Amino acid sequence: MECEDNLPPFRSSWRNDFELGSIFANEATEDKYYRVAREMASYYGITLCDSAEAQLIGNHAMSFAMQSRSISEIYVPIVDDLFERDMPGAEDFARSRHLSFLRDYLQIHGLTYQDVSPSLHILFTDTGQGLMASLWEDFNISAQDVVNEIRRLTAQYSVPDAPEPPAEQADEGGTVILGSTFDFPVCRPPEARAFRSMALQRVSGHWSRAANGTASGGTPSRANDRYQVNKCGRTEYSLRTGASARAHRPLADGLAPSSPPFAKSGYDDGCCILEAKYVGAPRTTPYQERRDFLRGTNSPNVPKRLRGLSRPARIAYWEGIRTTQAGQLGLYLGAMADLEIPYWSVVYICSRDSCRDYFRDIISLARLPRSIAKACTSSARTTTSENWIV
Repeated sequence: MECEDNLPPFRSSWRNDFELGSIFANEATEDKYYRVAREMASYYGITLCDSAEAQLIGNHAMSFAMQSRSISEIYVPIVDDLFERDMPGAEDFARSRHLSFLRDYLQIHGLTYQDVSPSLHILFTDTGQGLMASLWEDFNISAQDVVNEIRRLTAQYSVPDAPEPPAEQADEGGTVILGSTFDFPVCRPPEARAFRSMALQRVSGHWSRAANGTASGGTPSRANDRYQVNKCGRTEYSLRTGASARAHRPLADGLAPSSPPFAKSGYDDGCCILEAKYVGAPRTTPYQERRDFLRGTNSPNVPKRLRGLSRPARIAYWEGIRTTQAGQLGLYLGAMADLEIPYWSVVYICSRDSCRDYFRDIISLARLPRSIAKACTSSARTTTSENWIV
């Protein structure tokens, strides 16, 4: 399939086939991942030449490939001699799985439920019609209805990435690769401050909102919200031209137009996007190495969202969170590349060293220099005055 290289690579491990029972199945887990990814792209009308959508396809295909094996996939030679059957794929997805994909598709394009056909709004929000009417309306929406909506959106938004400019022979002295040289811009605090001010006032396609728990002017009740407010301020800012309440992603936890006077040494750049990451439960947070996450969640005393999940399901959960965080970094990089947005770097402010190392690994995989993206640890204790508020 064209542009299949854009799919995220399968995380191979000698344990995969053993853990998922694939040694007795018709299809290895890795083969299933790539097959399902291709089927999803074809079924939804998505081109894998759109790298962002290829990453999304890979995430959902990985989740499907990692689920427990059904009896239809177990290798039984006698049954195989009697019946010819296709391996389950995109056409066999339940409505819930199609809906999960639709929700993520809206997110990567900065869309909301209001961009979805009105007949499907009941799947996203309370329409105020009453319990019985809402249940009946929800019940009448089939998996095919959700698929048709996905296809309607992909027909508009699934577009191949723009090709890179070809190399051109220059004068004597060598070859110049157009588009490969990037002159890193100089931070201009007045421009950065003006951009933030317009976002604060929500004028001329700029947008911002109060951080969680601060709309009424009080102190957030949740620890992670308090950490964000203490480190980055009480306002989140859209890094998007033509932003609005309906389309404003990516949304930064804060912006530092000039060097923050109380920031950690070495992480006090101006024209910087701020992202706060708080870890409340060190053993079960996904913001750590996968090995440590699996060890920490191998217990009945875990959050409800992880309780009862098998090891493959927990792996898929961790991978999904990691893909989301990598996607967020990609959105920030897209904002930095926009010459109308005067912010040229991002710093991840983490409450624990394990979280800091997690985001440093994501930055390293993207091969980004420290001048563009970096992560540090900053204590969540209120006794420290370390913050990035300007």
